[in-house]
Amino acid sequence: MRVIAVTFLGCLGCAPPVPLEWTVSLSDPSLCAGVVAYEARIERDGCGGEVVYQVTRFRGASEALPTPDRLSPGRWGFRVRARDADCRYVADRCIERQLPSDAPALDVDVTCGAPGELGCAAASCEEGVCVEVDPPPPPRLAWPPSAHATGSVHAPRQTRLRWDRAPSATRYEVSLGPPCDGPAADCPPGASTVPTDANELALDALALPRQPERRAWTVRSCRGDACGPFARPRVIALDRLDGDLDADGYADLLAGAPEVGGGRVARFAGPAAGAPTFLDPGLEASARFGLAVASADVNGDGRADVIVGAPFADGAAGGDAGRVFVARGGAAPAPLETGAGSAAETLGAAVAVVGDLDGDGFLDVALGAPQHAERATGAGRVVVLFGSAGGLERPTALSYESAPSAAFGAALAGGDLDGDGYADLVVGEPGRSLGASAPEGGRVLVFRGGPRGLAAVPEVIEPSSPQPVLRFGQALAVLPDLDGDGIADLAVGAPGWDPAASPDRRVGRVFVYSGRRGGLAGVVPQELASPISGSPASGERFGAALATGDLNGDGRSDLVVGAPAAEPDGAALVYLSAGLRFDAAPSRFLDRAAAGAELGAALGVGDLDGDGFDDVAVIARGEERLRVYLGEPSGPLAAPSLMLGAGLGLRGGVTLGR
Repeated sequence: MRVIAVTFLGCLGCAPPVPLEWTVSLSDPSLCAGVVAYEARIERDGCGGEVVYQVTRFRGASEALPTPDRLSPGRWGFRVRARDADCRYVADRCIERQLPSDAPALDVDVTCGAPGELGCAAASCEEGVCVEVDPPPPPRLAWPPSAHATGSVHAPRQTRLRWDRAPSATRYEVSLGPPCDGPAADCPPGASTVPTDANELALDALALPRQPERRAWTVRSCRGDACGPFARPRVIALDRLDGDLDADGYADLLAGAPEVGGGRVARFAGPAAGAPTFLDPGLEASARFGLAVASADVNGDGRADVIVGAPFADGAAGGDAGRVFVARGGAAPAPLETGAGSAAETLGAAVAVVGDLDGDGFLDVALGAPQHAERATGAGRVVVLFGSAGGLERPTALSYESAPSAAFGAALAGGDLDGDGYADLVVGEPGRSLGASAPEGGRVLVFRGGPRGLAAVPEVIEPSSPQPVLRFGQALAVLPDLDGDGIADLAVGAPGWDPAASPDRRVGRVFVYSGRRGGLAGVVPQELASPISGSPASGERFGAALATGDLNGDGRSDLVVGAPAAEPDGAALVYLSAGLRFDAAPSRFLDRAAAGAELGAALGVGDLDGDGFDDVAVIARGEERLRVYLGEPSGPLAAPSLMLGAGLGLRGGVTLGR
């Protein structure tokens, strides 16, 4: 984990200066999870010598350390001491280096241990800050997340910039940079600041023009006249929608017809959603292009890109290897470069826009190949592609503890579940057996994002009471902010759940985990039980599909749950945020369809009409068409406002945006 970067120069009149980048890494990040601040020192004549330079750096700061005076030839010590929330040192490491040096970098590898000496001397300690000694630390930026699209230019601005209050701070200064199309590192904050005593500020208070553009924003803490460093900036997309293909301020609705020839995707342009146009790469029959569909702006140009899976397409790796396509701004679909695959792995069975995993200001994408069998039959794998100004790049393959039929990658989602400013990747593994008594019990894995990409070892989440064929992780949804704490939350579908643990009757259940700084380990989920009263032998498969968005415009995440096997026609149920959790009963059922319709087989949420309220699109797979429920201040209408796609074979994925 890199936290410091400083360039040192040799003395005047000596050998040509050689840049030396000083970094800090944590040998065991879990042991150092409680570190609040780092003290960086340079000591003359090596470690233990005279301190000639010292600066305190807080976690989350973006300001580069000032370059110290030029250092004369000789031996120097580079020391890092880490403090916890009680201002006690938990690490102290010094490395000596002879200058000038040909080595381009110096890494101080820090190992944290038991708290030791108090670092504040006579000063008071406030949450790791030595008040009156340290500068006010940067606050944690809470909302919106990196690469977030704030909403339609046609709707009133509702976004508020939010951050946590920082220890010892008495006020804050907010900075918003100029329009910027590049990565976050090239999007500087603005030269002027807006002061506030609160820990939030409405975007409208910054007097910005109403026009779609990307900008970086950040905040610094102040105590009196003294201000500390700015927090690491975040790039947001102002007056833009995730699913807007033509930059007209309205989301576009896309639905897959994977069984029509080799498959195709119908595009209904918002808000009228008239006669569709089609994305069709002309694949072989049974390729099932459109079985999975996602859309969002992954290159920052203001137009959503469409990512479509064709999991049974034949590829260079063999039959049914699967292929994934991208249609930039809705243009003709082109195949994505995803790296080497294998026959019959079904790449593209799941596709998802998972947020900004590396904090560069661009959204990233994950692709599931749940039948990948390199290490075990049906073990599965995931390919991650990172967004950039040039599009999706750097394909990175993931797997973990491969097991037969685990179906790693059958479901995918992403968001910042630990509040560190980087999105995390969530992977469903619904076929994983949890012991002999729970075949297909299922589990979920969370790969933490960070400046260098994804962690190799995930956090593993298993159901507290495994059942046979539970299929925990069959559907996933990361709720950007259910409870208003600026940390995303996670909903997990387990459509095989049954009160009697019977593998034959699949009623279904949804588990909602509240995100927190330390991760999801130990979090007791809220359990949403199926409210549908079917026959004793029925299996509603409640939780087979999930989708999330702000359906009533209150700034908090709501949830839509599909139960496609509910008698007689399937169902989709809306749960509106009730603060810290959802009410046990749904706010409403979306209306019933004809018998056998399989309503709720696939769900999409986005702002089709640009009014600031997210709308819900529901596939009725048995009817092979689409129903749209427009959002209102009280939530989506119970009856569909639009019925689309009759006769088009719409039985695949659906999306109105990420």
